[in-house]
Order: sequence, then C-alpha cells, then structure tokens
Amino acid sequence: MMTTISFSSVRDEALRLGLDDLGIVPASESITWKIFSNWIDSGQAGEMEWLSKLRDARRHPDSVLPGVKTLFAAALSLRRIQKTEERPLPTDESRPHTGVNSYAVCTDYHTILRDRLRGVAQMIARSFPDEKFRVAVDTAPLLEKEWGARCGLGTIAKNSLLLHPRLGTDFFLGFLLTTVPYEAFTDPPAAADDSSRPCFAGADPCAECERCRKACPTGALNPDRTLNATQCINYWGIEYRGDEIPEKIVPLLRRFPFGCDLCRRVCPRNPELPPRPEVPLDLTEEEFNTLFKGTPAQRLGYERFRRNSREAEKEG
Repeated sequence: MMTTISFSSVRDEALRLGLDDLGIVPASESITWKIFSNWIDSGQAGEMEWLSKLRDARRHPDSVLPGVKTLFAAALSLRRIQKTEERPLPTDESRPHTGVNSYAVCTDYHTILRDRLRGVAQMIARSFPDEKFRVAVDTAPLLEKEWGARCGLGTIAKNSLLLHPRLGTDFFLGFLLTTVPYEAFTDPPAAADDSSRPCFAGADPCAECERCRKACPTGALNPDRTLNATQCINYWGIEYRGDEIPEKIVPLLRRFPFGCDLCRRVCPRNPELPPRPEVPLDLTEEEFNTLFKGTPAQRLGYERFRRNSREAEKEG
C-alpha cells in the first residue's frame, strides 16, 4: 500500500516556515519550451549565454533532479523579506541620490527561499525517507514562470512576470523537486496545465489592461508576454558585464542603477509597493559592501554599480 501525505499538511508547513504560498504539479515536459527556444534564437537574451547553453535542459525538470515525479512551487513576498532586516542608508542629502529596487537592500531571497524549502523537504522526507529532493532558486535550468503557473500560483501577465491573485507580482519563486510520486499527495488542488492560454488558467487578469506596456520606457515588453532583454534597463544595468551601453539606456541609469520596476509599480493588481530606497550614486566601495552585503545587489558588484553611476552622472 502506497504511503501518502496530504498536500494541505505540506502547504501548512510551508506557511508555518514563512512562505506565502505553495503549489504542486506532477512533473512532465515543459509546455513553453518552444517559445523559450525561439526567444533565444531571436537574440532577445542578449549576452546571457547561460540561457542558451542550458536550453535543452529546460525541456524537462528531470535535468534538475533525475527521476523527478513532483514539483512544488513556493512564493515568498518582498514584504516578508523587508521585515527580516533594517539596513541603515547613507543620509547625506548633499550627495546625488537615486532610487533602487526595494529588494536590493533586503536579505538575499535566494538564501531565505532555500532554507524554508529545505524545511518543507525535511517534513515530507519523514514520510518518504528513501526518496530524493532538490531545492532550486533561480540557478537551476527550469522555466520558472511556467512551473509557477502550472503549480497554481498565478498567471503570466503582460509584463512577463507571474501574477499571483493575492501577492500580485511582488514575490519571488522557489522550487522543490522530489521523486515522491504525485499520487502520494492527497487533496492537491487542480493543476493548471492548460497550454492554450498564455496565462494558463482562469480568466485573463490582464485582458483589458496595457499599463505595464505603456509604462515601459524602452518598449521591452512583447505582445506574447515575453521580455526583450536587449531592450530592458534591468538587463543593461544588472546582467550586462560590458561597457558599451546603448545611448537610449544611458540616461535611464540615473533612475535605475539597480533595476527598473515600473512595469510592476503601475500594475493595478499589485499591492501598494513601498517607496524605492534612496542610495547615493557616489557610494564608496566600503559603503557599497556595507550596504549591500548579503543582498541580491551584492551580485551586481561595486564595479558595475560604479559603471552605472558614472553613466548616470554624465546625464546629471
């Protein structure tokens, strides 16, 4: 007789550990891989070569965990991270300042999601000690927004982000993969596997709205709900490692040296977002390391921050 465990008890444990939502779906082939592959071929990934190198790995989640049978997707809200730590910001008003993405000065969500999902895995493993588990946050070759949607956490919005019915787009995704059979989890919610719709399930929350597309200063949002990275401020400011930044992007770096979030801020389905934290454009390396230690912005590195700031200062 198969050992079973209720999905509701697993979700309750996820909420107890500090996650905001948890969904489940049986493992299968991706249903958006062809869209992703065509996007790569179109050149819209820019110089993010790791995406093309692991293109085929994204066809099926067994590239992440061989023998995987079940995926869990977890949502962690930005507001929950903001409560974990208060970081003192330089307050000298005589220095040139600019706003940064709210999560730039919060504890790194990768660490928080991994720790809490490992706690979920430990709870399941007590019933299935011989099965395998793997936690994935950003770095594994998964088409994350697809799997988040298929797990029932939301729909893919016109700004290309996953839109949760309660959290809006103001959250981070993490995944738990396991070889425990999907059938071993009783009372799972209905899977959202309808590939005929870009948002996968239910009524389209973006049907009559174009706010995000109108707000994007570079026209980076595609009609098929993908993002042209080579037109996106976030790509040039965060992912791009070179020095030849397009002329139309340069003046925008004063406002967005670490990430643009206009397409999220104008979304009427988002909770009211907190103000963008203000940081000096002329941070010293010591100040940068102190302010951003243990945050997602630490990955940007001081040299790229100064690159962005120098470009912004040319316009200032």
